[in-house]
Amino acid sequence: MSPLELRFGNRRYLLLKHTFAICLITKTTILKRLLFLITVIILGTSGIRGQVNNINDSIEPKTIIEINISGRQYIVAEGEVLHLDTTITNASVKVKVSDNKKFESSSLSFEYPKYLAFDFSSSAGLKNWTFTGNNIVIILFEFEENVPLSAIRDEMINKFGKENCSSEDFQKELGSRKLDGKRLNVTIVGSPLVIDMYDLKVPGNNKWVLYFQNSVADDGKYSEESKQIFQLIDSTLKVM
Repeated sequence: MSPLELRFGNRRYLLLKHTFAICLITKTTILKRLLFLITVIILGTSGIRGQVNNINDSIEPKTIIEINISGRQYIVAEGEVLHLDTTITNASVKVKVSDNKKFESSSLSFEYPKYLAFDFSSSAGLKNWTFTGNNIVIILFEFEENVPLSAIRDEMINKFGKENCSSEDFQKELGSRKLDGKRLNVTIVGSPLVIDMYDLKVPGNNKWVLYFQNSVADDGKYSEESKQIFQLIDSTLKVM
């Protein structure tokens, strides 16, 4: 599959650099679930200039540790020191590894299930973090310029073919904030795929986009995994 080209300003954005993979899950009947990962590469006039801008961005978030001391709950990240503001005698301590990890940047944070596969890549003008589950792929994009969601959506439609796509604009609450979004419904090889992109409206000059890619059943229903992960991110997303 050839790359999808998005032109904005004096840069070219190439999406879908890698072809998508088709995953088949067999239960009592065969259910086709389609997952593809978008890799975004920014090309300058002299070619690819890929680099990691901040080494901390490439490090997977630490595991969250929940500590209960005599009924009082504390949350720390793996390897962090817990400082108590009081002296406790005859304390009972219960330690539990959380089911979630916490993504944090200087602009936003949210929790996600720790079993999701984590990946980070960076090119000139762009960073993207990918979290991959069984039926859902989440990608957080940070652009150094204001790339409109409509431009990304329209180029994706051109790539997949208008006959395979339908799209709609929406407004939806995410992280207690009403956000503008674009939805793209795609059918490839008979498998339905729903892509939702949210403009996170983060203060500053950079454009942050949160992308949800859901592999859905033939009747259009989302998997329980997709619904639970969305609810978790919705309840924990904070913009600084």
